[in-house]
Amino acid sequence: MLVELGVVEQRYRAVLEVLDGVAVTDVARRFGVSRQTVAETTVGSFKNELIRRQGPRRDVDHVELGTTEWVIWFNTERPHDELDDFTPEAVEKLHYDHRRALQQAGWLMKQVSALAE
Repeated sequence: MLVELGVVEQRYRAVLEVLDGVAVTDVARRFGVSRQTVAETTVGSFKNELIRRQGPRRDVDHVELGTTEWVIWFNTERPHDELDDFTPEAVEKLHYDHRRALQQAGWLMKQVSALAE
């Protein structure tokens, strides 16, 4: 199937996989390209999305600020395919809420056992 895809489509799919959290090495192996090629394609996509689409940047500080905002969005607010379209932040909250519930259930079981004795 990958042989039938055009170069642009392959790069687009590779970038999507990297953005979805697949390791660059795994993506490179699957597409039969170097890790550097995958990384450069991902960076190029980032530049196109952040720098060109949102207008010219005044200076390096402006680029750094935009990059920081993008990374925060990417790590916390972006819906993620591998997380059933939940954001990473929401999944982390669910994880810790679940752990707390299990700890509380364990504490309650100890209390009930103590009363039964």
